[in-house]
Amino acid sequence: MKEPLSMSSTKRSAVSWQAHKKFDYEEPLREIKRQLSGIKVSRAVSESLSTNGIVPPQQQRLISARLTLPRETLRDEMLRRTEAIDAVAAYCLFEEGDTCRLPHDRRPTTQALQMEVHVPPPLSQRETASRAVMKDHGPLYCFICLDKISTHG
Repeated sequence: MKEPLSMSSTKRSAVSWQAHKKFDYEEPLREIKRQLSGIKVSRAVSESLSTNGIVPPQQQRLISARLTLPRETLRDEMLRRTEAIDAVAAYCLFEEGDTCRLPHDRRPTTQALQMEVHVPPPLSQRETASRAVMKDHGPLYCFICLDKISTHG
């Protein structure tokens, strides 16, 4: 939609707001129609697949379970969802098990005992003295003569 150049910014914003409001009202209706028409097509596809002998039964079950409409009651909806999950698991040859397994430490205990511990060598007298006079990365004393004010530079 091309707007004329003479239209003021308030008129443009009003037209834009109206188009936005119209879109917010009409788009959900279009989306519902698209979804419902897709289910009709999916029903036709599932019917053609069920008559076709090439498609394995696990795949037919998967298609029919996934393309069902939501049910009216909560219990029926839970049964529909459970059937869809079971159909996916059967198609993928996947057995449901524990949802959260913690990893087990499968290393032999001898490897854990053979770990070497690195011990740093003891500090020299110079390093000990320099650490004593340092405070927050800034020297308070001269490193050479350990005076407060350095006369060496």
